[in-house]
Amino acid sequence: MNRRAFLGGLIAVPAIAASEPVLASPPKSAPQAVVVYHFVTPDCDDCNRWDQRHLPRFLNSGEYRRSSYRRIEGRTAEQALDPRRWPPEARPFAASLKETPAFIVLRQGRGMAAASGEEAWTKVIWPAIQRAAA
Repeated sequence: MNRRAFLGGLIAVPAIAASEPVLASPPKSAPQAVVVYHFVTPDCDDCNRWDQRHLPRFLNSGEYRRSSYRRIEGRTAEQALDPRRWPPEARPFAASLKETPAFIVLRQGRGMAAASGEEAWTKVIWPAIQRAAA
């Protein structure tokens, strides 16, 4: 599947369930020890830039194959970052996420990193994923 088709599929899903966040991840045979939550909005320039700059490399990485990636979309940043709409294990990190894109990395249910902004990916999140998935 090419990147454009993958991203198109992620964008089409919110149109079907417009008021609810979307969780997207590849099918996995067993639960993963590492879970990466990614919070985005469709009108977020930083989110779109992250999709272009970092998503393809992440999708082709060994770390991606050894983890579960959950993309949570909201119509607005407030909706995407509303912890009442999140899985329970991600909620304790809500106070540390103020903008989209935002990320949470859990390893066996324990927080490894939580940060917001496109720059957070290279400085905080990607290194945490590499450590957690090692």
